[in-house]
Amino acid sequence: MTFDHPPINTVTATTIRELSELVDLIEHDTQLNVVVFDSANPDFFLAHYDVENDPKKTFALPPGPTGMHAWFDLTARLSRAPVVSIASIRGRARGAGSEFVLACDLRFASRENTVLGQFEVGAGFIPDTLDLAMVDAIELVTDEDAIEMALRLAREEGIFCGISSGAAVAVALRLARRPEFEEKIMVTVLPDAGDRYISTVLFEGLVTDRPARAGEFAKRRKIRRKEGSRGSLGC
Repeated sequence: MTFDHPPINTVTATTIRELSELVDLIEHDTQLNVVVFDSANPDFFLAHYDVENDPKKTFALPPGPTGMHAWFDLTARLSRAPVVSIASIRGRARGAGSEFVLACDLRFASRENTVLGQFEVGAGFIPDTLDLAMVDAIELVTDEDAIEMALRLAREEGIFCGISSGAAVAVALRLARRPEFEEKIMVTVLPDAGDRYISTVLFEGLVTDRPARAGEFAKRRKIRRKEGSRGSLGC
């Protein structure tokens, strides 16, 4: 199966519908043993997801047989399909493209011309598809407090997490102290693990004072924004 969606093989609502139909065929073809995915474009295997300036197309996609969103459904079904699925990668596979190749059983990539990766949303970024009417409040956390909490979680709870997780827990504890949340169960999500921070200032010089280390972190990132820029959404 060859991807050929000029100019860069973006994944769109149409792509998802067509791939879902293909997975249906794969699941029901008892004579099929192997399926290979490649690209007609040597620079792009599958690029990121594209809403095509019309998010309604994505929202209109019905759930798949698993009950999940159509995209998650087809990748889950592909990973469980009774065939050997192979991604023959040349060019970029990022975002949704990366998720697709991870759903395949085997992946073979060009040494000379392959780029794999997932996007990371920067702090404070608000996507167009986010309905802010669904958000009750936005809580701000300083980098210093986020780092301090991440270190506390590692030291006191044995949770190896990252700075964003520290920010989330710092907000949860702050809210838990408010009178209106007394005797309430507070739930938060830890969005990142600590392994990606091993070589950063988060785990450097653990015997030094933490406020100084947090300040150095802010300096290295050349933060030019007001204190309290790292935000956590509370719903």
